[in-house]
Amino acid sequence: MPIPAPVPLPPKPKPEPAKLIPGTPLEIGNRDFPTLVEIFQVDGNVGQRSFDRETAEYVTSKHLYAQAFTLDVPLALKDVSLAMRKFGGDGSIYIDLVRDDLGKPGLDGLRSMPVSLERITRKTGYYWVDFSLPENSMLAPGKYWLVLRHSGEAIMNWFYTPGKRVNGPDDSRSTARGWQWEDVLAGEFVYRVRGAVGK
Repeated sequence: MPIPAPVPLPPKPKPEPAKLIPGTPLEIGNRDFPTLVEIFQVDGNVGQRSFDRETAEYVTSKHLYAQAFTLDVPLALKDVSLAMRKFGGDGSIYIDLVRDDLGKPGLDGLRSMPVSLERITRKTGYYWVDFSLPENSMLAPGKYWLVLRHSGEAIMNWFYTPGKRVNGPDDSRSTARGWQWEDVLAGEFVYRVRGAVGK
């Protein structure tokens, strides 16, 4: 008498992703950089690149630079920080946090309070520069861009990691004209977005 074939077991259901409770602190971004590590030789207000280690962009020149991020949950926004280094100059830096528009920074969003260069300490290497945004700012799930802007003669670098660690291949951009965002960058800028899970 033939032995009956074993009955296959039903597949185990996949566990559902953990649901974040409203009010839970949340921090996202590309947050990996060598804090306060010297990768320049500085003479006065001029930094000479060390080409074997330098992965930063001079972001207060004639070009504008932007980094995208994506939210899977609503976020009650606290602040945004960029890994930067001050070399000199004057004026201020600030960011526009804008919605995505067909894969590029749009025009709808929030503007941070300006950070005066006088308030940014000159240190060795790179460190977080924090930007305050309007109180009670709530972001819906979706894709957003951090656009760095400046006034005066600010001389600042923004650290980036080679390749893409967190975001998509087209999510780091620059523009010479202010609105086309024609240049896709190979690296990914280092940033963090902090807040709490919204309702």
